[in-house]
Amino acid sequence: MVEPVKEPVKVSLSDILCHLSNQGNFMFFSKVVSSLPILRTKSVPIIGVTLTPNGYMLLVNEEGIDQIPSLEFLIMLIEHEVHHIVLEHQTRALRKYRSISNEEEKFYAKQIVPITMDLAVNDLMKNYSKHSGQMYDDKLGGVIPGKEPYKDLPRNKSFEQYYDLVAVMASDEKSKVRKQLDELHKVDDQLKGKSTEFKEGFIAGYRDRCIENIKEEKKS
Repeated sequence: MVEPVKEPVKVSLSDILCHLSNQGNFMFFSKVVSSLPILRTKSVPIIGVTLTPNGYMLLVNEEGIDQIPSLEFLIMLIEHEVHHIVLEHQTRALRKYRSISNEEEKFYAKQIVPITMDLAVNDLMKNYSKHSGQMYDDKLGGVIPGKEPYKDLPRNKSFEQYYDLVAVMASDEKSKVRKQLDELHKVDDQLKGKSTEFKEGFIAGYRDRCIENIKEEKKS
């Protein structure tokens, strides 16, 4: 008799948060995330938060959640995203963008800001989170002061301080940024009039190609 093929049982993020909300040491984080409206999208690798005119929204890539190595890793990601909300990183980032008038510099800032916000959050989590070790995962790990490529950055700095430090480190990359800016102008023209679903798929594919290009550059 041929054994039937068993499909993997998928557990939704809502189920996981409901389970975690009963654990005292995680109650705060799960309650904050559970209160957010959810947008299912491929524009983020796994989960993220964004600020809308109506408040914060949780971005969830369900395919990405299926690929995480452990429940502990997902807990670390949720703690990470809640820190962005508590630290008001999105509103502080908006102030940073609005302070820059030059289009090229603003584009450059949008590449640096997500990295420097993550540096600040991950460094803070290292001080107390028992799940912070998950940030060192070789495949999915995050950016951390003291770890390549930011091994020379000091600890215990704010997002704005890390922004200034990374901007100096990356000053020699501005020629690449100019090329990327030209490419994105072309992309904007291509996406005019397209549906939201088409745009999300296009952006996800563009991001994946960029990641592959970076990997190839590092090999060479």
